[in-house]
Amino acid sequence: MPAGEFANLSGKQLLVVEKVDNTRAALSSFLEKLRQVIREQRATAGTAWQDPVVGVFVLNEKDRPKPQLPQDLVSMAHFYAAETGAADVHLVYPFNLDYRVGSLAAQ
Repeated sequence: MPAGEFANLSGKQLLVVEKVDNTRAALSSFLEKLRQVIREQRATAGTAWQDPVVGVFVLNEKDRPKPQLPQDLVSMAHFYAAETGAADVHLVYPFNLDYRVGSLAAQ
């Protein structure tokens, strides 16, 4: 993904929100792309560049084996989880309720 497709991230504060950290695949993929964009923008910005502050907020972190995030990703972001150790069960959120109730009724 070319850095030009993103707004200038220099000096910005970013918050990445993940509702469920289940396998960590989506979160890892997004953070890797973000890291690449930051690297590309830093290379073209010159001395005016200021590293962005990145926060990651996870609503429910499931208690299951997951790969560790690379250390440089961990060091660039602040991680917060509202609930850690959530059971490995299907979670239904209010914004998904109509869809889930309909699919459960069909079973």
